Amino acid sequence: GAPANGLGTSALFRSEDSGGGIINTGRISSVITNVTSGSSFAADLVLETRTGGASTTVEVARFSSVGAARFSNADSAAATVLDVLTLGHNTNVAATSGFGAAILLHGADSTSSDKPIGRLSAIFTDAANATATSALTFATRTGGGALTERVRIDGSGSVGIGTAAPRIAST
Repeated sequence: GAPANGLGTSALFRSEDSGGGIINTGRISSVITNVTSGSSFAADLVLETRTGGASTTVEVARFSSVGAARFSNADSAAATVLDVLTLGHNTNVAATSGFGAAILLHGADSTSSDKPIGRLSAIFTDAANATATSALTFATRTGGGALTERVRIDGSGSVGIGTAAPRIAST
């Protein structure tokens, strides 16, 4: 038959619990989200996991057919910050100043060519274990050039605009 919103296919992951019973632990699904006509439709990829004694799986991530992603967590904490998404960059050699991880933002220019348009980076300014210090940097591009650092917040909270050596202290 014709596709319909909400239909799809999934892979269910199951495990044995400590009492020998079988429990659902996760699911990956492809879900039809937007039937436009006949056999034309869009679908999302949905990840679900079982959390904290719940009897069913709950959605924790959704990747839409247009490339958007949503990560979520439902819990009973009302006054905390939860790391919903963690990005990491590891190395098998000793890290040095400048080592870190970034979120690179892309977009299509006027010729529909995909270009980097911004970057948020977290870098070590001192990578020694006992004195590790980091900074957040923001980079943009202008005049068709490469991404260039424009703003830096150093480990002490000082902010620099147009400099890698911040002098404006936070208060």
